[in-house]
Amino acid sequence: MRPVSAASLTPSVSWCSRASAGAARRAGWTSAAIRRLVEDWQGSYEDYKVDVEEIRDLGNGVTLAVSLQTGRPAGSTGEVQIRFASIQVCEDGLIAWMKNYNEIDETRAAAERLAAERG
Repeated sequence: MRPVSAASLTPSVSWCSRASAGAARRAGWTSAAIRRLVEDWQGSYEDYKVDVEEIRDLGNGVTLAVSLQTGRPAGSTGEVQIRFASIQVCEDGLIAWMKNYNEIDETRAAAERLAAERG
């Protein structure tokens, strides 16, 4: 998987991830700041990859993705994995809001509720 492209995000996107919860709770990150964060994170791993297991368009601009990230931290022989779900809200074809969660089933239900609320 390639780093998040600034071209796929609105200029002032809101993002929250448990991996960066302290800073990411602030709304309105610039797309360039998110790209730097993701590039730094991915750059700290060797053999980094993301396997997307599921993508669902839930309507009303809401998308759910379930992914498995795997990597070997630089200088290590061990491998780490994290499986997570991401909810994204798109406006005019760009990501305006996204949040990552570890609880897949709860995230799926929350995404479905969000899509219904936006309808």
